[in-house]
Amino acid sequence: MAHPNGVEPEPRVPKGARVRGYDGTPAREAFERLNRLVGNKPFHIELGRVYRLSQAASAHGQVAKHHLGKLAFEIRPS
Repeated sequence: MAHPNGVEPEPRVPKGARVRGYDGTPAREAFERLNRLVGNKPFHIELGRVYRLSQAASAHGQVAKHHLGKLAFEIRPS
């Protein structure tokens, strides 16, 4: 399990898993590699929770807390 250095609280690590903190250093080569990987194959994003737009305040509050997965908004046509 990897996490950015400075994340508080530090993520809980399941028994038997290894954990590693890292410092992200943006570099053009890294973004180009990422773009190639994303563009070449299907990928999966783990969603922790999906909110309706009317729940935006609640979603914003969750960002300040520790959570697993990404938070997303579901937008439906009216």
